[in-house]
Amino acid sequence: MAPENGYWTNEYSGRLIFQALRTYRLDRDHWRDMYWEQNAASIEYPDTVMLRLEQIEKGTEAREAAWKKELWRSTLPGFGFFAGPSYTSAGDFQLAVGFGIVWKLW
Repeated sequence: MAPENGYWTNEYSGRLIFQALRTYRLDRDHWRDMYWEQNAASIEYPDTVMLRLEQIEKGTEAREAAWKKELWRSTLPGFGFFAGPSYTSAGDFQLAVGFGIVWKLW
């Protein structure tokens, strides 16, 4: 009979058991740390997605505003070169080229 309750084994088996327990503890700590890292990433993910969506919306609004401004500017008359057919008082068509006020018709 042993003087104390417990498991008794030889030294070699005891070392193997100790090595296994240490390995299991290291694996457990590794997986626990990975779980907490993944948990933190999953908590941050919705905020990151919302920030990206807001940036996309702002970029889209800025492009749309710039497009509308450019569209409006393209309908205004301006100075520039022009070329095209012209109708004379004699009823003939001729080519006219020049510099002056131009605007977009369509």
